[in-house]
Amino acid sequence: VKISIRALRASNMAAQPTIGKFVITLLLAVIRAHAEDGNADARVPNITQFEEPGARILIFTISGRDHIGCMMDVIESTTEKETLFRRYYYSIPRATLTKTRMEVQLKGNFQHSTVPPGEAHIPFDSMRVMYPEAARDSHDCWAGTETMKKQSKDNKCAIFLTNRRKTCTPGGVSVRPQETEDLRLKLPLDASGHEDLECLKNLLNGEHEEKLAAFQGCKKVFQRML
Repeated sequence: VKISIRALRASNMAAQPTIGKFVITLLLAVIRAHAEDGNADARVPNITQFEEPGARILIFTISGRDHIGCMMDVIESTTEKETLFRRYYYSIPRATLTKTRMEVQLKGNFQHSTVPPGEAHIPFDSMRVMYPEAARDSHDCWAGTETMKKQSKDNKCAIFLTNRRKTCTPGGVSVRPQETEDLRLKLPLDASGHEDLECLKNLLNGEHEEKLAAFQGCKKVFQRML
């Protein structure tokens, strides 16, 4: 009888590591599935893929103070390290009373907003924006960091956090720093308003939905360019 009890105990002890591994694997699977369900319309941010050549990206500010809250980027070229683009916006130049479409040539150097130890292989999620001529970088209100916080799985829309050392205003430049949150939507030639709103609604997950009507108004501003 003693031998049988010892054998049984040994058998139970041998089985414990296997059971433990099974329980851990099961828990990880449940956690992973829950995370995917809760973020079904998002993906790991990849700013390099979002800034693809030829894309026209509509930008609309949803939080923070921005004197120029409606813009459009036209991507000219993108490499693994940087992107070149033209940013269009409407403003009232000094000495005039007419709202005019203006543009600025910019460059974005890709970077990581945060890189956990051992995770340097993850895609870039941010870019340092400046003029192509580095000498003008520190004197312009467009210089700063634009970070992708959330990106749709289909790569059509995203939410960005923008930090600039100065603020662009219709009349010029303010020395006050600026932080805004933006909706960004890539516009195909055959884009319909309904498709635009669906992508943004899914990404916003119920937040800032009152901004979507204003976003459509922003799109109409650039309608002639589409």
